[in-house]
Amino acid sequence: MPRRPWNVEITADCLLIVEGPDDKRFFEALLNRSGISGFQVVHVAGVDNLRGRVRALKSQDEFKRVVAIGIVCDADDSREAAFRKICRALRAANLPVPPSPQTIVGERPRVSAMIIPPDEDRAGRMLEDLCLVAVADDPAMNCVDEYFKCLEDQNVFQREGAIPKARLHAFLASRERPGLRLGEAAEKNDIPLENPVFKPVTDFLRQLSAN
Repeated sequence: MPRRPWNVEITADCLLIVEGPDDKRFFEALLNRSGISGFQVVHVAGVDNLRGRVRALKSQDEFKRVVAIGIVCDADDSREAAFRKICRALRAANLPVPPSPQTIVGERPRVSAMIIPPDEDRAGRMLEDLCLVAVADDPAMNCVDEYFKCLEDQNVFQREGAIPKARLHAFLASRERPGLRLGEAAEKNDIPLENPVFKPVTDFLRQLSAN
């Protein structure tokens, strides 16, 4: 079956490009909770699609209204590799390429990128790691810790890269509506978006959107 053409109508002056639909809902909730306006959040259905879909956005007639572009990706296995993917996507679309994360370059559009976690000294490789910091003081996390200690003792859970996602899902199972995904949980305030761990992210977005 041929792949359907990808098309997103540009409706705002600032674009925030994220990896997937769950990230989109999370960042929309964060922008709303922080009172930051002017952004349209666009997901590319996976970082491997970033290059082609940034080019597709750039090719639209409506792109001429865009004054700022931010791209946010998880560090995953390597912060450097994640940033290189972003740079390659921007270069392929003939857009300004920042020399480092959280550096703004260019004019109309201004362009910047953020790798999660934004603080290089903070442990973690994905958005779920930041969310776990935000809920660390919740009493339910004591139960989550015991659960994962039990799994470790039983030699059940061994996929280290998936543990942050699994721990967050275990935490969310303790909420009034268990089973919500990350973006839904952010919308329902099951993840406290006012936590200081998210301040570097909101500072990045405010700076990028500033005239």
